[in-house]
Amino acid sequence: VSPDNPGASHDYDGIVKVAVHEFVHLAAVQINSLAPVYLREGLAVYLAGQQEGVAEVYAAGVQSGTFPSSSQLAELSAGDGAYQYGYMFVEYLVFEYGYDGLLAFYKAPELTSVFNISHERFDESWSAYLNGTYAAG
Repeated sequence: VSPDNPGASHDYDGIVKVAVHEFVHLAAVQINSLAPVYLREGLAVYLAGQQEGVAEVYAAGVQSGTFPSSSQLAELSAGDGAYQYGYMFVEYLVFEYGYDGLLAFYKAPELTSVFNISHERFDESWSAYLNGTYAAG
């Protein structure tokens, strides 16, 4: 498939988003090749604009009581929602700390040392942001 010949199950925009997603991986590995899966995928999904399904994963995680805390994110695999939860995490970092904060965290993914905040305080703020962003609609 390609943007000019997307095939039966893809469209032009989808193929371009996948290309951007994979390019982000190529660039990001130069910054931190050991970044956890949720952060690698969250960054790529966020920068590629692939937020489809994020609101549904948010709602399901909250409803079932399985929404991961910031300290549990590193345990996620791609099949466990690392793409969607990672997206929400990256989206919040950009909202709260800007792209400079996101870059600092990507280089050294530890909340307490990068942002001088406990996981508990971060989770409270992240949860409030997510509730305001996703719970309403």
